[in-house]
Amino acid sequence: MARGLLDDDGEWNEGLRYAGTWSNASNLRDMFVTMLMFCELSDPLDMWNKNWENLSDDILYKRRKITGNPNLQMTVEEIKNAALCEIELLLNDNNLSLTNFSPMPLPDMSTHYHVNNRLVQEELDYDHSELEREFSELHGHLNEEQRFVFDKVVHAVDSKEGGLYFVYRSGGTGKIVLAVASSGIASLLLPGGRTAHSRFKIPLEVDDYSTCNISQKTDLAQLIQRADLVVWDEAPMNHRNIFKAVDKTFRDLMHDADGHIFGGKTILLGGDFRQTLPVVSKGSREDVVAASISRSYLWSKCQIFILKTNMRLRSNNLSPEMVKEIEDFSEWVLKLGEGRIPTRSVNLYDDSSWIKIPEDLLIENNGDPIQQIVETIYPDVSTRLAEPNYLKDRCILTPTNDCVDSVNQAVLSRIPTASRIYASADTVFGVPNHLLELKVGIPVMLIRNINPSKGLCNGTRLVVTGLEPMLIRATIITGSKIGSKVTIHRVVASSAPTKWEFIL
Repeated sequence: MARGLLDDDGEWNEGLRYAGTWSNASNLRDMFVTMLMFCELSDPLDMWNKNWENLSDDILYKRRKITGNPNLQMTVEEIKNAALCEIELLLNDNNLSLTNFSPMPLPDMSTHYHVNNRLVQEELDYDHSELEREFSELHGHLNEEQRFVFDKVVHAVDSKEGGLYFVYRSGGTGKIVLAVASSGIASLLLPGGRTAHSRFKIPLEVDDYSTCNISQKTDLAQLIQRADLVVWDEAPMNHRNIFKAVDKTFRDLMHDADGHIFGGKTILLGGDFRQTLPVVSKGSREDVVAASISRSYLWSKCQIFILKTNMRLRSNNLSPEMVKEIEDFSEWVLKLGEGRIPTRSVNLYDDSSWIKIPEDLLIENNGDPIQQIVETIYPDVSTRLAEPNYLKDRCILTPTNDCVDSVNQAVLSRIPTASRIYASADTVFGVPNHLLELKVGIPVMLIRNINPSKGLCNGTRLVVTGLEPMLIRATIITGSKIGSKVTIHRVVASSAPTKWEFIL
């Protein structure tokens, strides 16, 4: 137990208690909810009983602020109920409830001070003056292609015409815009962004008859009914049946009897078909193309815009040499995506599908490739680690976990601070490693969704700020939650066989 190797609730209790010495009650409730969802607690009621005071530490203060009564008093049972209401709402965001975690007590939600529809309120709860300032700045920098798309879509929203639009590109107050993306890391780049699967309750497996798991008269149904615009990034990654399921669900929620696609809502898709297309298990190239939205009945009703102007080249801070370098690289990437780069085979048995990478994009091999890569990407890492954008602007991508280990060890060896080694539980998994060595100041990346609304998604990059016995303290450095301080605990990865072709 002292070494953190045993798999029982003691670790989670200790972690929550320890985090209570520095973290606020709101963050502790987030942590408690992720433990409920991901840690297979054997006795969640016991954990609640041991930690409820820390989990409800801000309840009386918040209730006094809401009511405007600084002298308001609450009984212990009222405080517990209010904290459980907050936990229930967090679970609801993940399509769960305290009823899923028996024998946890169920709160009386009728006593809770909350708006009629919290999902709608979240989408309206932005700083309108700040949005107006940001809009004015961004709108003034639109090029002609972008302004044309903007005017078309805004007109469709304001006139309530609806419609489906797709922006093909490489690389107003009171209105509700739902921003979603096909992957967690892309959703982090959108203010208020969520994955499409999370926002619209899309099934993991879809066919021609699938619909989304949204019932009439629920908060989510009302949010969709009130939404003026849906912006969906990285759309080409999704199977055409996903869009069909969302289309059918929207029509049902909008009680559309006239056959308008998506129930008359305005849907703006974005993405690049030269990048990742839908994944079809053991499928051929033809199967992948057939699964694309471009093969959907919706595509014939979609108005397509193509953006060609490279906005990176319009920055005032670029030297002529940098403009030329970006222009050449962008053109090369475009040729690669469109199949215009000559290919060849490397032996008699290979297809002609290999390309030659330009020499200026390669690091010359002088003996130790790992050391060279580290020195090129992270120059002077031991002295520059604290620079704000040093880690944010750099990363090394690797094809295998063995490469990850080699690169990480090479970088860690250059950082002079002390390290802490975290062990997995008493089961050894293939991913992640059984032993994980970390140091304060190094970057880490999440490999699963933990709390998307707080920016903790698969792909989120963070900088380690504290190494506690059973917890990691970190600051987010990518996405829309940059600067947020978070606490991460160990989660359970199931090793049991599943219907998928992989296990964790």
